[in-house]
Formats: sequence, C-alpha cells, structure tokens
Amino acid sequence: MENLKKILALYGFDDEGFSNKVYQILLMAIEFHHPKKSAKELLDIFNDEDLIKVLNNLIFYSQQFLFARQDERWELFIPLWIEENKAELFDLCLGTKLCEPVTPTKIEYDAVAIFGANKSEIYRRYKFVLELLKSKTILVKNSIYLLTGQRKLTPRIDGSQAYFDHLHHRFGETLYETHLMIDLFDRFGFAHYLGESIKTFIVDTPPGNSRRPNTFDTLVAMKDQLRPQEQTLLFISRSPAYWEQKAAVDRVFGESGLEYEVAGGSCTLSEVSDKARASYHILMSLAGALYENYLVVARSINDERKIYSDEQIQGFKHKLGFRALSNKEVLFSDKPLTTMSNKTK
Repeated sequence: MENLKKILALYGFDDEGFSNKVYQILLMAIEFHHPKKSAKELLDIFNDEDLIKVLNNLIFYSQQFLFARQDERWELFIPLWIEENKAELFDLCLGTKLCEPVTPTKIEYDAVAIFGANKSEIYRRYKFVLELLKSKTILVKNSIYLLTGQRKLTPRIDGSQAYFDHLHHRFGETLYETHLMIDLFDRFGFAHYLGESIKTFIVDTPPGNSRRPNTFDTLVAMKDQLRPQEQTLLFISRSPAYWEQKAAVDRVFGESGLEYEVAGGSCTLSEVSDKARASYHILMSLAGALYENYLVVARSINDERKIYSDEQIQGFKHKLGFRALSNKEVLFSDKPLTTMSNKTK
C-alpha cells in the first residue's frame, strides 16, 4: 500500500484527507477479488456523497492522466510527470502487486481462455499455458477458447515482413489478430498436449462501433458462445495487463454463477530499457483496473442505496471526455469535482 501511496503522491494527489479515501478504492482494485463485495465495505466507510465524490474524481483523473494513449498500447505518449519521475516510478511500480505472476489454484478446469494481444505478448501467454500443461500443473477437461477479434495487424509490432507474407499466404489479404492467434497456436503444437477430445473455439469478436473490439467486448462474445458443460474457467493474461483484464472478467462473469480464475506470468523485467515507457504500461493497467471495477462498484452502490432512480441514471450526460459508457453504466454527478490538485496542470 505504501508504494501505491507514493505513486499517487508523484501523480499529484496531495490532499491527505481526500487521498486516504482514494487509497481505499485503489486497494479495492488491486487487492480485492470481488468488487461488488468491496462496494458494500466502502459504503460502511464513507457516506453516499463522499463516496461518489471519490469515485468520480478517481476515475476522471486516472483516465485523463494515466490513459493518454491513442488506440493501442504501443501508440502511447508519455506524460511529463511520468518522464520526470521515471526512475522512482519504475522502482515503486515493481514494488506493487502489479508486476507479480498469478498462478492457478486448481488442477482441473473445464475450459481455458487465452486473451489475445500483439505477437510477442501472445507468444508469452501461450508459453505460460504450455508450461502449465507440460508440467501437468493444470488439466483441461473440455475446451480452449482463443479470445481475439478483428484488430488489424500492425507491421513490426505483430511480426516481420516475412511473417506477414506467411500470414497473407495462409489467410488472405486482410489480416487480423484472430489470424495471429490461430497461427501461433498451431506453431506451439497445442494439439499434441491437449489431445483429440479437447475442442478449440475461436472467439472472433467484431469491432462494433470502435476501431477494434476491446477486452469487455470479447468477454461478452465468449459468454454468449460458452457451452453449458463448462462451469470452471481459467483465463490467461500476464502482468501488468492481468489486473485490467481480471477486473473485466469480474465485470462480465462476476454474477454468472460460474467458477473462474485469471492467471498469468510476471512482467518481463529483463526486457525493460525505457523506464518511463515501462512505468506507463504498468500505470495504464492500474487505470484500466480502476475503470472496470468502478463500473461494478458504482452499480452495486446504487443497487444497495438507490441513490438515483432508474430515470435519473438514464438521463445522466457523460461529460468527462474519456471512454464512452452506456447510460445505464454511468453513475456520475452532473460535472466532475475538482477538489484534488494535480502537478500536471
């Protein structure tokens, strides 16, 4: 917790009375595994007005200053406050749970679902799963789900020109992350370790109204495809993206009645050459986890206390300028509160 406090201090949250409440919610995103339960615990700490103020400000600032990327993680630009504090931030980030591996707690799972990403990240996630299978740390009873979608591949990030030529020859002119997931899955030889009885399902998520599908879209698509016999699920990610993706899994599957876990390897520290960029990737995952858990917590608070009527929730206007939410997901006051100072202003 102390490292998280220091990160927020560098970020500019220097009102100690207000920050103590922020830390509680920050720990909710990192320490707790059940955001809905956390909402009830938070309601015992703060009154309704204070809690909504904290939620609004935390989400507003974390999205505005910790999520300054274009569309993909490799299209980010580094905020000045991170560049100026990169050495200290890097050490602080490494001292949190945001970089640690998370191992499965069971042996048998009905299905394993692997999150898509760019080429190098897919490679690491596949390697993590294959090591679990080879060592018989886990056993898959029914299915593998490849969680991917129609994100157009990016030269260099998703492979060399020679590899793109191979993919074009195999899949045709237009290449998506789905093709990358399938090709690498075949190259890893999963069929040999899974056996003929294990089925593989490709969750090829369309982009919808966005440039490409996100984690939430893909999980919703998977939930629609999930077979009735699959009651225990293991999702595979990797730190630091684990924390954001774990929160998204909670949001989609938290009340499904299914038994699930999210696991993944640690940050690969030996590959870090740019401490500012590395710190920013870690902090973006923190911001994503806060955002995903916020949606669960905010809805749970409203269910518990009925702060707003259904008509009021439907009528809220989204004015904060970050990710678009549907009206039913918005639990903001009419305008963001600005009681926190921030060094980036």
